[in-house]
Amino acid sequence: MTMVPSNFAACLEEIFAAIENVDGWLTSREVEFLALAAACPTAEGEILEIGSFRGRSAIVLAKASALADSCRISAVDPHPVSGPTIEDEHGNPSAIALFEANLREAGVRDRIEIHQMLSGELATQWDRPLRLLWIDGDHTYTGAKIDYDGFSPYLTDGAMVAFHDVLTPFGCTQVFKEAILEGPHFGPVGFCGSIGWGRFRADATEARPFAAEKEILARRLARLCGYDTPDDCRGLKKLYYHLCRSRIPHARLDPSDWARRAAA
Repeated sequence: MTMVPSNFAACLEEIFAAIENVDGWLTSREVEFLALAAACPTAEGEILEIGSFRGRSAIVLAKASALADSCRISAVDPHPVSGPTIEDEHGNPSAIALFEANLREAGVRDRIEIHQMLSGELATQWDRPLRLLWIDGDHTYTGAKIDYDGFSPYLTDGAMVAFHDVLTPFGCTQVFKEAILEGPHFGPVGFCGSIGWGRFRADATEARPFAAEKEILARRLARLCGYDTPDDCRGLKKLYYHLCRSRIPHARLDPSDWARRAAA
């Protein structure tokens, strides 16, 4: 059975302090969920983050996983020069330099294996088992599908997959519906904030008890599919979107309840 570490609450306080000045879009409930997934292993393997931006989620993963197995964490992102940057050693604006500086400030740089490339490039080289796959990169349908298809073969039995911004008007919503809710290999599933998550089972028969629940969620999520960007969801469409979104449970998760459910 998956157990929440006794010092999880204290670790969470440390995490929030460490990421306070780090740019990113994770909400407080999403930070807590991601920390839970890292601190409460449901399988053997490593953690892979797709999409790092300036290090907010990487810091969460590194600090929380230290409560459990201190597994290797890999982070892949091309780190284009856009948004907030700092100067690199040559005096040029650099996104990856800021990413690394934030990791060092949080004391987790030595825990993160950085891959400055597209996730699809890394997938062609990858050969290591995963216990947690965190997908927060290209939010288009094609981009999210490349991420999932490229790394899902390396999920170990019981591994967690989590997509960011599933409950936001992006193409990744459709990928989550198809791969996780309609896929036969996922048992416990759910939402927290805009994150959608599911637990992988190598033997699909072990996921069958969750089929009815997944079918209901898939029907509700289908009403949120069909958008490429939030700009496509305006006016009456936006009102309809938020009405449909309200029918999908996505509140903060109680750590102990989630741990019991995730272990099912």
